Amino acid sequence: MGTVLSISLGNKSMQIGEVSKSRSGVVVKRLIEKEIQEGLMDDGTVLNTEAVAKAVVAALKEANIKTKRVIFTIPSGKVMSREIVLPRMKDEKVIETIKSNAEEYFPIGLEDYVISYFKISNVYEEDGENEEEDHGEPEDGADKKKKKEKRKKRDKHTRVSQRLMVLAVSNSMVQSYYDVAALAHLKLLSLDYMGNSILQVITNQIGEETCLVIQMREDNTSLTVFDNAVMMLQRNINYGTADIVHTIEDTYGVSYHSAQKKLEENELFRAADSYELKNSINYFISNIERVIEYYRGRNPDMPVTNIYFVGEGSRIAGMPQTLEESIGLPVHTLSTLKRVIIRPSAAPAASEAMQFMANIGAVIEPVGFLPRALEQDIRKKLETKACRILVLLAIFMGLVIVTIPALDFFNLSFEKMDLESKLMSLQDVDEIFENYQRAEQKYSDVEAIESMVRTNNESLAGFIDVFEQLRPSSVNITSFACDNGKITFSALADSKNTVIKLITQLKTIANVYQVDVSGLSSTFDETGAETVSFSIICLLVNDDARFTEAEEDMAVEANAESAADTEETASEDVELIESEVGE
Repeated sequence: MGTVLSISLGNKSMQIGEVSKSRSGVVVKRLIEKEIQEGLMDDGTVLNTEAVAKAVVAALKEANIKTKRVIFTIPSGKVMSREIVLPRMKDEKVIETIKSNAEEYFPIGLEDYVISYFKISNVYEEDGENEEEDHGEPEDGADKKKKKEKRKKRDKHTRVSQRLMVLAVSNSMVQSYYDVAALAHLKLLSLDYMGNSILQVITNQIGEETCLVIQMREDNTSLTVFDNAVMMLQRNINYGTADIVHTIEDTYGVSYHSAQKKLEENELFRAADSYELKNSINYFISNIERVIEYYRGRNPDMPVTNIYFVGEGSRIAGMPQTLEESIGLPVHTLSTLKRVIIRPSAAPAASEAMQFMANIGAVIEPVGFLPRALEQDIRKKLETKACRILVLLAIFMGLVIVTIPALDFFNLSFEKMDLESKLMSLQDVDEIFENYQRAEQKYSDVEAIESMVRTNNESLAGFIDVFEQLRPSSVNITSFACDNGKITFSALADSKNTVIKLITQLKTIANVYQVDVSGLSSTFDETGAETVSFSIICLLVNDDARFTEAEEDMAVEANAESAADTEETASEDVELIESEVGE
């Protein structure tokens, strides 16, 4: 935000702060208070904009302040307020909802009023109980740690609603402040409400107890109840330090400034002749007690336990003690402000900065009242801007609609030209393709003729060569015949194990795909030597006649995988034949 002026206008004086907002808090560069001619202001209402603008310019010139951006703060007495609770929604929807229901909040004609709001807190719910979260100024390191621990415990909570303070102020009053800024050649950034300004600062100054903050100004007083640094209740009283000063004027016959000085330097409340003064503040004290009792009636489990007394009223000697004795609760005053850095160049002492809390808080998160004329002007500008954007968008879309087909047309044209060029270079492809087809047909014819003249007997020579190498030496072939790959032979062996070994060897030959044993019998001579006679039929296959290349690979793999089980299979065949012979 940078450095800005924060100005609040009273009936008899104005307070000006030159401040800036940073991550660590608010930095105060200058704080000044100047008198205002009587009759120019009436409880925050500007009666003479030109004269007030001249007074502001003169005050800034005297203090040698060059800053031109300004935030004004409106006293609470002229602002109607109403606390409401709304469900969770986007920020832009909040103000729409508030304006559409404003007549329910304020049962008066609102045609000449400006509506705004500020957030008090978020409401969380757990096991049927509500918990609130402060929505004030950002915390420092220690406060952030505490808030973070609380958020961890509240992770299972669901934010169900938000507490808001709805504000209504006359449009003419808001417009008068914008007029003052314009006449004083200042740029008005925002217009805040004093109750909100105080709230932004005070939440960092109090503890977690239930307390009442009394902000006593020249023309009015704000009473705000806090619980756990969350605003629970706020009321305004049309009674300020000016009422007490007028009583001193009448009692002692002195001027206004002399009466002010007398109040600040002497504890007149404890003097013997202070009856008139004490009687003057009975209205003030009774209003404070009513607010405390009202809050206690609504929250019997959380009564007010402390009072913080701030503002111009805290200058009055003996005032805090008088309030403490009358109300029966401890009353505290603030001598420093947390998260507020006061530069040595600021004119008042640090303790006097308590009187400028509204000026300090206004820069943190102001409400931002807008006069109806300016609001309508802003709305028209936004609508005009939206129309321009729509027109530009329509033009852009039109260009896109026209450009994309044109680009596609040119791309296709170039692609066509490229394909035609390639086609011209491939004119010989038809002749090449025809030659390929003729060669392929000739190959197919030769392959068919070759397959017709080949038989399974062509594998016989290779079978005999392999068989002679694998045949056990004790096996004697007695007969051998072959018909189109079907081999039949009879033989004698010295034992059944030799027969089994022969069968095993036959099944390992790649061209053999079936082996059958028959006529198995055993005879024994006088010495007990066994002679086994048997017949074997095996089928040979010519690779080209039976298998394709893929089938041949599968057959070889199958023979290889079954090699380990061949001997066991052969034994089973022999046993089966023996059992048949026995039967």
